Amino acid sequence: MNTTRNVSLAIDAMPVAPGGGLTVLLGYLEAWRAIEAPLDITIYTWRQATIDALGKAGFADRLADVPVSNRRAALVWERTKLPQVLNASDANVVWVSNLMLAGVRAPQVVFHQTLFSLSEASWLGYARKGLRRVLQHAGARKALRHAPCNVFISQYLRDCAEVIVPSSRSRNRVIHNGVAQTWLERARTGQSRTNDSRTICTISAPSPHKDNESVLQTIVGLRRAQPDAGWRLVVAGPSDWSEWQARAAELGISDIVEFVGFLTLDEVATLYQQSLCTIFPSKFEAFGLPIIEAMACGCPVVAIDRTAMPEVGGDAALLVKPGAVDDMIAAVLQLAGDTDRYRGRVAACYRQALRFSWFGSAEAMMQVFWDVVGNDSPRA
Repeated sequence: MNTTRNVSLAIDAMPVAPGGGLTVLLGYLEAWRAIEAPLDITIYTWRQATIDALGKAGFADRLADVPVSNRRAALVWERTKLPQVLNASDANVVWVSNLMLAGVRAPQVVFHQTLFSLSEASWLGYARKGLRRVLQHAGARKALRHAPCNVFISQYLRDCAEVIVPSSRSRNRVIHNGVAQTWLERARTGQSRTNDSRTICTISAPSPHKDNESVLQTIVGLRRAQPDAGWRLVVAGPSDWSEWQARAAELGISDIVEFVGFLTLDEVATLYQQSLCTIFPSKFEAFGLPIIEAMACGCPVVAIDRTAMPEVGGDAALLVKPGAVDDMIAAVLQLAGDTDRYRGRVAACYRQALRFSWFGSAEAMMQVFWDVVGNDSPRA
């Protein structure tokens, strides 16, 4: 396939947990396996759920032994012991998320996936948010100043970084996240959909920036507008939803809101296919993976017109202002009430999703590794 030597790639997956981070890691690993990428991969991670998922996907033989069992110990081990392990290994490039590891001799490719460490241009903004945010920003700023390459999951995130450290510009690249290949095949065939369903779904987490309140208020408004339509909301995500279950009860909508917890990719796809649309009300995203995943399933998306969402959703998304519940209700009712418009929106979603392939992302990331190591391109 190529005449170059394999790159020995160490992946610092210590922060990776079920959810978006695991989806991204599996997207790259499965794509590299499919294209027979010349990479010798070793993965460092500690969460049992992450280990189980990687093993189930066929990557058990890539997992290194990490002798920790809780988050605090994992953080200490990552910062103190992992650099020693990497220096004693044959790794010639290290793929690490959001920050640089101190004392590692091999070049590090820093994969920036969070807006929390790059959303403020000054230290004062992070100081107001607490020590954790200060440390996150310090790690990201160090990477911007010193890493041989910083990769960002959106142009929006890269722009934020270059406001903070303009001198990093020549070492920065954008590689978007992708969509599972089986989902893209569905998008290519353009399976037809109707607007008969009155189920709304959201893939979320119980974090303030996710704005779950607006989703609940939207379903309240839809029931008020059409009390006999059979509106239903399904909330998915691997978290403790007890606070929001209580809030749904306060609003009198417990009978039409279901919190289903963690779903596999196949289960998420089924949910999108059974839903009229998905609402992604988050106010603060470095990318917004559920947007393109929903679109790949032909599920129209109502999202917020801030941060990276317009970049990811493009013209296919129905964009509203943050917290604009009335606009969310109007968007959903428009989708439910006009069959021709709905079909046009579905077609636009399929087209937008096809712009995001894990194969393309994997090829681009692999080229970054080759550039950093100094090898010839693996694709002659």
